Amino acid sequence: MKALALSVFLAASAAAHEGPPYAIFVDRALGPYTVSLWGDPDVGTGTFFVLFDGPPQGDGTEVRLEVWPVSARLAPASAPAVREPLRSGQRFVSRPVFDAEERWNVRVVLSGPRGMGEATEAVDVTPPDLGKSGLWFFALPFLGVGALWAKALLTRRR
Repeated sequence: MKALALSVFLAASAAAHEGPPYAIFVDRALGPYTVSLWGDPDVGTGTFFVLFDGPPQGDGTEVRLEVWPVSARLAPASAPAVREPLRSGQRFVSRPVFDAEERWNVRVVLSGPRGMGEATEAVDVTPPDLGKSGLWFFALPFLGVGALWAKALLTRRR
């Protein structure tokens, strides 16, 4: 029990996105490519995964992601996409920055030896989670039930 409490207090925040990514579009033909776009667009830094067919070691295809608010209050901003190794197919990860919770356009541009492909989709940018304070907030009901259970055990022993 002490080890669990100690690990909760000393836990460092992970360098990953909060919440699972969701499919923005799946198996869409973009020029010569069949592409799926998955994302977790949070205020601050969002995360997008661009998956498409091709050799896992890469074939020279480059991916670029552009984001801008649907309201057009900002010009499109380009976010670099970095290739991550897979056993089959190709996956690029991009982490664009969003400054406000609103609807944003996301454009995926692929260019390589097979040709070019492009698609634009609108996504809702959501607020980030509550961090460590959120952990405590959502853990309170469970801690309360645990306290009642411990009290019942102590009362039963007397």
